[in-house]
Amino acid sequence: MHPLSLIAFAILVSVFPLSLQGRQELQEQQHLLVGRDVLVVVAGAKIRTQDATVWKSWPGEVHTVAMVRDDWLWIHDKGGWLWSKHVVPLDEAVERFSRELKQRSTPEGWHLPSLCVVSTRRPCRIFRRQS
Repeated sequence: MHPLSLIAFAILVSVFPLSLQGRQELQEQQHLLVGRDVLVVVAGAKIRTQDATVWKSWPGEVHTVAMVRDDWLWIHDKGGWLWSKHVVPLDEAVERFSRELKQRSTPEGWHLPSLCVVSTRRPCRIFRRQS
């Protein structure tokens, strides 16, 4: 066997367990979403079946996760799968958007926190009056 092939194989074998472990941790975190509400943060986020798009969600819509498969969340009331990258857990959204606005305040950056306030009926920290 060529020495470079052995080196490539050794690197692959040494990295694979780490990527597998990271993947398992990600799957465990995603399964914690079952039964929780998620807030859509991407315009036109598609809820789809294998054959068709059954719904296009917009930022601010809230859906309940019924099942998780890899990076896809089953939204039972719409009858389709939503990509997990297009949502954030609703109960974590307030803190997340407050943190992001403190780091980087842009006009676009204010849109999601305002939707978060409407969806959760809790103000983001950034909206709270400073004493």
